[in-house]
Amino acid sequence: MGETDIIEYLINELKTAQNTLINPRFNDIPRITIAQRLMPWQFAKSWPKFQHKHLSGTFLADKMLLLKRMEGFRSWQVVRYLAFQNLVVA
Repeated sequence: MGETDIIEYLINELKTAQNTLINPRFNDIPRITIAQRLMPWQFAKSWPKFQHKHLSGTFLADKMLLLKRMEGFRSWQVVRYLAFQNLVVA
């Protein structure tokens, strides 16, 4: 299974999980949150410096979570847990 096949497999798994949600909206562009614990004023102060920078990096991951903020909850809830099953993803 090639790198593209792995990513397509994960996207299909997420789309399958989407069918179990009420009001599903699925964005298949992967996102990684890097500033989740910044206070609003910290984000506003640092955004002008980083808004046009291209950032890249390498990291290891063994799983991915599909999250949804459900009505009545303040935090995100785990909808689906997806393990990479020792596959190499680059």
